[in-house]
Amino acid sequence: MVFRLRSTTLLPRRRKLQCRNGYFLEVRPDGTVRGTKNNNSIYAVFHLSTVGSNTSTLWAEEAGLYLGIDNRGNIVTTATKIPACMLRETLDTEFFNSFCMEFSPRRLHCLAISAQGKVRSSILTSSRNVQFITKLIC
Repeated sequence: MVFRLRSTTLLPRRRKLQCRNGYFLEVRPDGTVRGTKNNNSIYAVFHLSTVGSNTSTLWAEEAGLYLGIDNRGNIVTTATKIPACMLRETLDTEFFNSFCMEFSPRRLHCLAISAQGKVRSSILTSSRNVQFITKLIC
């Protein structure tokens, strides 16, 4: 039996992103991006949509903003989907996800949350700060 999808677009995955250091990624309606220890934060719910091979977008449900990394490595939020919001999603050997923007083969910036809860981009792809657990929301 063969199943065929009527559309090529997949449904978004509704998730919370918890960094390996314990912080949840959250986006406020004013565009502020930060880490929080509050598991019940309404600003920590994201829609992960697959837009290509290993490429996803992160859309903050409550804020209504896309999250991305610009060409300088800064974390940005925008109301429309722009190329900076297309992040490469990778799964490492310990089943942690990382979300990175690749500018060239030698220049890679990953979404990270520091030990103090500050969201930034990091060039260290094996750091605990760039490894996320995607938690299912029921």
